[in-house]
Amino acid sequence: MSPAPNRIGIDPALMTQLISEFKRLNRAWPDADAQIARALSSIGTSMTGPGLLRDVASQIAQHIPDLQRRLDLIISTQKIGLDKGVVWADETLWVSSSPASGAAAAKTVAGQLRKAVEDVANGRGALSKETLDLLERHQHDPYFAVALAKEIPPKELKALLERLYLAHRGSLGDDWAKPSSSSVMDRLARALSVTLGTASRGVGDMKLPKTYVDELIATDDDPMSGRMVDELLRYGTFDDAFLREVANKVFDNAQKPASEQQDIIKFGPGLAAALANNARVAQDFFTDPVRKPLSFLMRDNFWGSGNGELGRAIEAATTRFRDHGQPPGSSRGYKSALIASWAAHFWSDPRAQANLPDTKQNAARVFSAYMGDVHRAAISDFPEPMGVNPQPDSDPNLPGKQPHGAMFDGGAVKNVMTWAFKDPQALKIAVEGHGEYSTKVLDAQGKAIRDTVNAEFAEWQSTHPDASKEEQATHRQKLLIDNMNSNPGKLFNAQASALGKSLHLIVDAGNLTNINEADQKDQKSEAFKDGVSRTLKLVLTPAGDWVVAGYEYLEGPVSDSIKHTEGKAARSQGEETLRESQRLFKDLTANVMMRYGLFGDESAKGSAHPHASENYAERSGGDFLVNGRIIPRDQMTWQQRIAYDEWLKSSPAAAVFREVDRAVWEGFQLDVPPYPEAEE
Repeated sequence: MSPAPNRIGIDPALMTQLISEFKRLNRAWPDADAQIARALSSIGTSMTGPGLLRDVASQIAQHIPDLQRRLDLIISTQKIGLDKGVVWADETLWVSSSPASGAAAAKTVAGQLRKAVEDVANGRGALSKETLDLLERHQHDPYFAVALAKEIPPKELKALLERLYLAHRGSLGDDWAKPSSSSVMDRLARALSVTLGTASRGVGDMKLPKTYVDELIATDDDPMSGRMVDELLRYGTFDDAFLREVANKVFDNAQKPASEQQDIIKFGPGLAAALANNARVAQDFFTDPVRKPLSFLMRDNFWGSGNGELGRAIEAATTRFRDHGQPPGSSRGYKSALIASWAAHFWSDPRAQANLPDTKQNAARVFSAYMGDVHRAAISDFPEPMGVNPQPDSDPNLPGKQPHGAMFDGGAVKNVMTWAFKDPQALKIAVEGHGEYSTKVLDAQGKAIRDTVNAEFAEWQSTHPDASKEEQATHRQKLLIDNMNSNPGKLFNAQASALGKSLHLIVDAGNLTNINEADQKDQKSEAFKDGVSRTLKLVLTPAGDWVVAGYEYLEGPVSDSIKHTEGKAARSQGEETLRESQRLFKDLTANVMMRYGLFGDESAKGSAHPHASENYAERSGGDFLVNGRIIPRDQMTWQQRIAYDEWLKSSPAAAVFREVDRAVWEGFQLDVPPYPEAEE
């Protein structure tokens, strides 16, 4: 698909080479022109008029500054996207046609902002809509952004923003605990932050002064100044070196004794938000081998109501880049896994849990992104140390080479989940993540069994060319049963059992939360059911993408029996939740087997396919299939449910599914202590 007309593409390396070549020719061609003139003169002739090399060189040289400026603009874009080769940029963001026009617009906006402060001080109104519109229109324009940053130095910018904030809001309130609104001051803070981020990425002649960071983070004995810096950092996407300098200086200052600390900002929500907006810097900062800041930030730094921004930064640093790049330690994917391992360890500390109450969903999303590693930790016989999985392939359960994986301690994971699942949405995220991972694992193994059966059947057909259709169907069914009861099927069963164990870990953590947090039991029950509903609706396309199957009616609860009540009833119901989870997981497994034809062909005599039996025939009252997939159990009619249970236990399908059923059951038989008494 071709890019939009207002987007341009350029390879920065080739453009740099082209500009260098133009500069060389500008110097070389006049000399060559003179040599040609001397040679022609020696034979009594000459060449005059336009088109001489020196004229061509002069014309080319006139375009070098424009090419260089365009290259600088492109590189500013590249700093955001980490693109390789051709970089695409949107020309409409560059409102100014030249540095001069950008400076003129910046001077206009600066004057209008200063006037707004004066008007507020004199009780004559506030910031005009025209000023705010002009600032927002130029916020991605490097010419304008750098000029405005120089026109309004950091100290004045902070004071200006503070006065306007106080005038518009009366008090700042607790903005970090509320979603951002479209009020005048929210728009102004966002526009100034984005503009400052654009300015920080300037290159060539468009650069901020070297002292800009120091001036920006200085608070000058004004407590409100730090809050204004938070606002200025909160929304922008900042240059790597600029943001790393801010983070390093603020962190280093926080590590000094109070008597030695400089008067600069604290490590607050705005800086954490800036790291969340630039995952590269977040990674490099969190993995700094000297500072090792993550422990302090998660366990000891005071965040107040803005702690969720650190959760966003951790989530971005662990999930934005996933790869298996080499050498170990240098790739973005390696750093992602390392930070995930560290973060899980620190989140298991009660200090971090008390310090970061608004990061529960972030923890759940990190676990969901690394569900293969959570699964491995859940079935491991020993706690894993912090770090990156050293195996060449981090997850052999999935086809292909997987990204770097994180090492987790199963006990720590359960500790974090028990805390995180106090937020029902976090439980839903984890259940969905496990469901998607389980489907991928079982899909891969189901496909392997189907391919094995197909290959064996093709070989048998080649030696039995005269076999009747009935003989072929009978032999194919035998191959299915043989494979499900031999090594391919045993591997499928082992996977199902192991996945049952890791799901048990998640559900068990949710049960412990329910027992200790009685007031949110119903919400968590709904979250669990919602997560399972989505999982049971998912199927994989041949490309490995998720799509939702045609179960439009599956929007209600998966099981109204999954409810939680107070005290002892909560413990009893927790056990029922585990049993219900086991049934749901068996349904997921049976659906994978159905999708890959592991129950045989419905037209074959003696087939385990439900439509091969009168009791479950297509379009009958006992037909529990839709488009070749099993209807979720709790959306079945009573007759369909009876038919489904009978089919699994008393039909030819039992020969195929019996060992799978046992494997899932074994996966949920963990040696765990009884659930504790509910906290009063």
